[in-house]
Amino acid sequence: MGLLSGSVRQGISPQVEKRFASYGVHKHRTYHFAELRENTWFTAAYGPRFARNLEAVFHGDWKLIRDDKGNRWLFDLAEDPLEQKNLAAATPVVVDGLDRALDGWARAHERMTSDDVPLDLSPDLIERLQELGYLGTLEDG
Repeated sequence: MGLLSGSVRQGISPQVEKRFASYGVHKHRTYHFAELRENTWFTAAYGPRFARNLEAVFHGDWKLIRDDKGNRWLFDLAEDPLEQKNLAAATPVVVDGLDRALDGWARAHERMTSDDVPLDLSPDLIERLQELGYLGTLEDG
């Protein structure tokens, strides 16, 4: 699958590389999570197969990736570090456990909509955020 596989790590910062290295120390005790949200530009450029959100969980030597269309990919990174053999259908108990871990993580990190939390921003802060390009104006539509 390639999401966060070793081949993707080329050119990353030393701080991130340090975190990958420390993962080996804790991988059998903890869960590590990742997400990749759909990039509409990438989907437009390369096709509908990229029109999806991905989430991943690492635990021990296992890595589960799921998308928002119901697909699951399970890899044993010790035996298959290049993620060539999807074990999801053959190992449903592992998939179920990792799915539950991802569900809990997703609930704990749900994205807020603009209606969830009222913002009390000063006119000065709004102007500064607009100048930086973080907020559009009403004229922007």
